[in-house]
Amino acid sequence: MESHLAVLPEGYQVQSFLRIAAISVALYDYLETLPTAWRFYNEQWRLRRITVSTVLFTLLRFTSIVVLTLSSIGFFYDKFDDRLCKRFFLLPPIFKVFQIMVSQAILGFRVYNLAKRSDKVLYIGTFVYFATCSLQWVSTLVQREVLVGEEISNCRAFDKQGHLGAWAFYAVAIAYDILTTLTSVSYLMRYKLTSSSGSVGWQHEETG
Repeated sequence: MESHLAVLPEGYQVQSFLRIAAISVALYDYLETLPTAWRFYNEQWRLRRITVSTVLFTLLRFTSIVVLTLSSIGFFYDKFDDRLCKRFFLLPPIFKVFQIMVSQAILGFRVYNLAKRSDKVLYIGTFVYFATCSLQWVSTLVQREVLVGEEISNCRAFDKQGHLGAWAFYAVAIAYDILTTLTSVSYLMRYKLTSSSGSVGWQHEETG
């Protein structure tokens, strides 16, 4: 056991434990929300309609499973060679972008609904969404190369030149999430203040 651990790349064990923990949490969350998802699907089926929320919810669950599965195969499977890795290495990052696009579409759709489906919000939100998606695709796929591990022959996408990379992808994604979240909060606060003002005015009328 000690001789096997001695040949492992530095940090491989830590990364393995973190990935297993992430998979465990994702599996627990999936199983815990499965009854709720089933009731949601059943209600849509009885009403004979498919809403945007249903499509986005289904896509998010599906792409999340695919991303974790492909990422785990690329990391834990240790029989990759250059030929096989060249066919596989872009699949995990591609589905990662698909997953984040679905998640961001949900956030954008929430803002659109909170804005009472304003045309202005629709146009600006659509522009920001597609601009964000474009940056995420570029930062994920441009100048990516195959990396087959030396001690453990797993398969990963590697940015050899140091341009863009994962940090740029997550920076863009986080910026979009913060922007949409703050916009949603601003609308919610506006509605709360309006509601409070209406209640105060009603109370004054009653006491007068």
